[in-house]
Amino acid sequence: MPFSVALLSLLENNKGDIEKIYLFCDFLSGDEKLKLQKIISDFQVEMQCIEVDDAQLEKLVTTLHFNKTNYYRLLIPELIAEKKILYLDADILVLGSLMPIWEVNLEDNYLAAVWTPGVEWHPELGVSKKDGYFNSGVMLINLDKWRGENLGQKTIQFVKDNPRLIWFVDQCGLNALTKSKWVKIPLKYNLTVDVYEGIFHESDPGVDMAEIGKAIEDPVIVHFSGTSKPWHTSNQHPYKWKFWKYLWKTPYSRLLPQDFCVTGVVKYLTPKSVRSFFRKIQYRYFPRGKFKWK
Repeated sequence: MPFSVALLSLLENNKGDIEKIYLFCDFLSGDEKLKLQKIISDFQVEMQCIEVDDAQLEKLVTTLHFNKTNYYRLLIPELIAEKKILYLDADILVLGSLMPIWEVNLEDNYLAAVWTPGVEWHPELGVSKKDGYFNSGVMLINLDKWRGENLGQKTIQFVKDNPRLIWFVDQCGLNALTKSKWVKIPLKYNLTVDVYEGIFHESDPGVDMAEIGKAIEDPVIVHFSGTSKPWHTSNQHPYKWKFWKYLWKTPYSRLLPQDFCVTGVVKYLTPKSVRSFFRKIQYRYFPRGKFKWK
């Protein structure tokens, strides 16, 4: 269901620019495939569904709302023969052209991504605020370089060897291994919840308040990162209404919010400052998901 929104918004706002879409998943039913096919039927685009053999991902760290499928992007160089790809998470909303990302010159870098403002998750990872920390939900990936240096498998091994350092699954491993070998792209191409939470200071490296303001006002990719999603009643994201606007145009239009109940409504009415406080506590002290606050 979330991917249907990402797919439709991507296609509607990038007409004529997309030739092929690879969907990586653990399993798709026949009904789900028909629904997705219905979405792309109005566009000149090919979609290939790749059901991943994820045996090698067993026993990797999973935290909070992250699961084994988050590691699938590390296997992409082994599964397709392209030279580069634009990787996108499924919990996004695309509101503009992605050609400026596609045209970024990667040179000898592993990838291009958005520097998450002010983030210094934990020094033990070896990534500081000065180095910059990117969100792996939107990446232009240099597949030739990944293959040549076996980056995907090295990241998997890093996660296995350093489980206590891993808060955000593959993302932590990628940041640790690609430090100084990735290209920064504008914040508007991956506007995550972190920006709305304001967990940064104006003086932090990589923080440009003017860029942040423009990204919030006119984002190209809205990324519904975090445990609270727009398909939850309790979610208060400012682009939630636009998510539902696209959802109503898909075969999933008759769905209700997943937590449509009294508890969900109570969470929705909880002040943002209180919710933000609990989320910070959650990420800082309960990264393995023992405590959840949506």
